[in-house]
Amino acid sequence: MESSAVAILEGLPEDVMRVVLSHVPSPWVVQARVVSKQWRRILSCTHFARQWAARAHATSPHHSLCLLLNYHNHGDEGLSALHLPTHLCLPALLPPASRPLAASPLGLLLCRSSSSGTFLSLFQPLTHASTPLPPPPHINTPLSAALSTTSPAGHFFLLALGTPLNSPLILTTPFVAEIYSSVSSSWTPLPPLPHLRNPTLIPRCTSSLVWWKEAFFMLWGNCILTFKPSQAEAATATTEETATWGSIELPKEPRIWDARFLTLHVIKGRLFVEGNFQEQGDFQRRNPLRIGVVELADPRKQLWKEASFMPDSLSMRLCSRQQHPAHCFYTTYSDPLSDHVYFTPYVDTGSASDNELSIEVVLFDVSSGSWSSMSNVAASPALFSSPTFRGPYIWRTSNFQC
Repeated sequence: MESSAVAILEGLPEDVMRVVLSHVPSPWVVQARVVSKQWRRILSCTHFARQWAARAHATSPHHSLCLLLNYHNHGDEGLSALHLPTHLCLPALLPPASRPLAASPLGLLLCRSSSSGTFLSLFQPLTHASTPLPPPPHINTPLSAALSTTSPAGHFFLLALGTPLNSPLILTTPFVAEIYSSVSSSWTPLPPLPHLRNPTLIPRCTSSLVWWKEAFFMLWGNCILTFKPSQAEAATATTEETATWGSIELPKEPRIWDARFLTLHVIKGRLFVEGNFQEQGDFQRRNPLRIGVVELADPRKQLWKEASFMPDSLSMRLCSRQQHPAHCFYTTYSDPLSDHVYFTPYVDTGSASDNELSIEVVLFDVSSGSWSSMSNVAASPALFSSPTFRGPYIWRTSNFQC
């Protein structure tokens, strides 16, 4: 930003300055946030975020991607939306009196309590559209208990399956999970998981469940459990039939999977598993990790394609600060409409400067099998310490542009 423009803006009242900057191109706003602490405070407030959102964004057919980040800055916590590729980070605008319970690529699950009851809705941070949801009957008790805590988000995980136009939703607590169907506007409880002491225990991981081939696939240990909702409907219609889970074994050769750090991704109609691999007999290395992606070619025959591995130079550099063998990425996520799996590394917020926090994102192209990386700078307070959700989450819309 030109020094002359900075001088002119600094002479304006704060409220006028916000209005002016809400009409300039987003790259200017990104530059303006690092001019001074005062400018960063002004451009990081909710007032500016509302003015920016109220501007005429819906004039371009280009896509915009949005990552949901949790920030924790000087005792203040909240949610920020990082817009790509502009790297503009603004507070996430939520409806009044609503509390976020969980997040998924389809949006935020919000809860609002009143004297007449508890109400759930699915909120899209980019378009600000809100879809009311009926209360899940088997989760009412833990829902009421969670709302009495200061941070209810840790009690729930929302799993969005399929495409935005036809996506079952799975809402889970530590002991109960239910599927929501937009067709019937109703919830259906999942069947008990096999081989568990507590058969109703559901893993609470937003990347462990995906929707593929009219069924959902869930990572569990060294296998993938499969289940079709149509089985649950058939089971409720007769007492002689019960809904059951199928099982697909993960590939065992020539490498060993680390079952603690695995994620599932459905991209362009193909199912991928991402995670850590350890070479046979290679456990004594300082960092014996290899990040890889492998595709399930045929679920019926349980055939897997050959895994593609992140280049050692890239994975070792991103793992250099790890003290113990562990997944070097804070989260792994994908956009079903693109060709990429995204990897966001752990961020050392203690080394971040007052002005900026550098984030490097690694991409795997499922079409070409190639790996690449990109860096961006998210201005404070978009810090990753004390995350509320296991994000970031990515949203796409065709009528929004920063």
